[in-house]
Amino acid sequence: MKVLLLGVFKKGSTNITHEKGFKSAGCDVIRYDYRNKLIQHKTPTKRDDDIIRVCKDENPDIVFFSKCNGVNYRVIDECNKQSKTILWYMDGTAPYCFNEELFQKISRVHGFACGIEGGIEKGLSLNKNTKYIFQPADNIINTPLDIERDIDVSFIGDMTQTKSHIERKRYLDYVNFNHYTNVFDEDHNEIVNRSKINLNFAPLNGAGTSDNFQAQHGMGRRNDGTEKHSGFILFFGNGGDFANGTNYEFYGLKK
Repeated sequence: MKVLLLGVFKKGSTNITHEKGFKSAGCDVIRYDYRNKLIQHKTPTKRDDDIIRVCKDENPDIVFFSKCNGVNYRVIDECNKQSKTILWYMDGTAPYCFNEELFQKISRVHGFACGIEGGIEKGLSLNKNTKYIFQPADNIINTPLDIERDIDVSFIGDMTQTKSHIERKRYLDYVNFNHYTNVFDEDHNEIVNRSKINLNFAPLNGAGTSDNFQAQHGMGRRNDGTEKHSGFILFFGNGGDFANGTNYEFYGLKK
């Protein structure tokens, strides 16, 4: 089976894990970095024409659209003429990303793989072949290591002045923690493994679940996540060292 994978392939991208998964299933994968191609072709229209050309030339069995914000839905219409199309969406339900552009794509693809629970109802209203596929992590990279736990509390992620990040800071003010940014893959896993407690935040609109899974894989479930998510229960079970929710008691703290 041949798969045309439209995504982003910079370090730390989940599309690299998608590619590994397809290849491990015996698929031939054609990478297409739609953001880099936009720089190359200079306009979205020329980039979209190029996607259509590649689809016609390669004749893949599946065209896998990973979010593909900015790619016009006409690309899906053209690819549908010769291939099966799947749209994977992993971000939240905030209006800036869960919007009409995305809805047009959902309604056109053969299958919509939604990585967030909050998007399922809307997905089903647009495409009956909508499936909830929660977003785990690469369990080859994210795995327990036999190293010293020399970090008491860690937080890996951004801390800007956006609303969701300010909310993170409000919670984190209760805990002394080591803050790390711009660490991915093996470096990310090492910090998680060195941590006695890893704080992991995902917004309530459902985005960012792979970050939580990375910590869970790496720590062997010793993690505090602020997102209640059925994917964790399905994958890891309930209880153990995983504290789910804004759980101040987990640290012996008062709110």
